Amino acid sequence: MAGVIFDFNGTLFEDADKQVAAWQAFAIAHRGQALTPVEFDQHVHGQNNPMTLRYLLGRELTAEEVATLSEDKERRYRQLCREDATNFHLRPGAVTFFLSA
Repeated sequence: MAGVIFDFNGTLFEDADKQVAAWQAFAIAHRGQALTPVEFDQHVHGQNNPMTLRYLLGRELTAEEVATLSEDKERRYRQLCREDATNFHLRPGAVTFFLSA
């Protein structure tokens, strides 16, 4: 095998709960309310950060704003990962797969 391309989040590392919690905390901090389940499905799942941020803030953003706000959300996500170490591991079989490749 010459190489492997994969998506880490949600594929090798089960982190959907942390992503949801991070986006919800971000939404509360920046727009004063959490996202509804419908908003989450339409404006977060499958969207990139600039699209989600534009929706949450209701305006166009500069590249610098996107970078700063994206880092804010990612900081929240990393904190949640540190706080929940019991669920901070690769999915079953991932290590074996890569060691056998």
